[in-house]
Amino acid sequence: MANEPISHSAAADLAREVIGPHARIVEQVPLGFGNSNWRVRAGDVDLVLKIGPRASTDKWAAGERGRRLAAAAGVPVPEIHDVTTTDHHVVRTYRWIDGAVSPRDLDQAGRRRFGRDLGAAVGALHELTHTGFSSRIGGSALVFDHWSDYCVHRLGQITVRAGRSGNPPAPVVSRVVDEVERVVHAASGSARAVTCHRDLHVDNLLAGPDGHLRAILDWDMPEAWDEAGEWFKLDWMLFPAIPEAQVPFEAAYRDLRGELPDWDRRVRLVHLIETLNVLANSGSRSDADLTSRAADHLDVLLTGQDDPD
Repeated sequence: MANEPISHSAAADLAREVIGPHARIVEQVPLGFGNSNWRVRAGDVDLVLKIGPRASTDKWAAGERGRRLAAAAGVPVPEIHDVTTTDHHVVRTYRWIDGAVSPRDLDQAGRRRFGRDLGAAVGALHELTHTGFSSRIGGSALVFDHWSDYCVHRLGQITVRAGRSGNPPAPVVSRVVDEVERVVHAASGSARAVTCHRDLHVDNLLAGPDGHLRAILDWDMPEAWDEAGEWFKLDWMLFPAIPEAQVPFEAAYRDLRGELPDWDRRVRLVHLIETLNVLANSGSRSDADLTSRAADHLDVLLTGQDDPD
């Protein structure tokens, strides 16, 4: 099946098929949820081979439009080498980024420098506006004039999945729906349709040894969404992993974006919707810790935090 993990031998076969008989696997790269990523040597050139199901072709084409927009805005992104579609897979190859490290491996000063660079990069990304809100960039999905309409539409999709998986329980789903619908229309007028990466966690980011941002990876999920859409993964995954980056990130971002109206309400709405989404998808994932964290986070959102005035 196309969605099953790719073995080393199958990846090697695909590498030879799409790059040439001289291509050989160097190592598996543990980045990119839902895909299989491999470092490949082709002569004197190193590439990253990213393998996914053929059914994702349209989604990935929209993601590639987001990556190109980001690159044109000066955001550091991986350089694409080729895209090939086989009978069962879409195979993308990117130039390997020499000398890059995980932000986790930086010292405190490096992490602060990384936070400043990332805040400036995300600020530049959010300067790229769209005429409406959509789950895909480029018109291959529904486009909504108002953020409230898009949020309600997305919430409807999530609640269907939650009903199928049974997680979270129906009363919790109803509470989230009621809470989102209670405040989303008031916050909608402040929202802006911008290019959001939506998956900014530590494994999708590369730094130089000095802490400067080298690349934002994995452009499979960009949306034309409110800029607050970025903050779920930032708050929930990135800043807890490298807390020294948060203050410099926010300072650099605000230097570009200025004050953001109704920001706390917008971020809270994003957290409610996206945490529910994590739980609704948990039936197909084995990460019990992630599910438990999401359930605890949703409980805090519903019971431990008042809506801002």
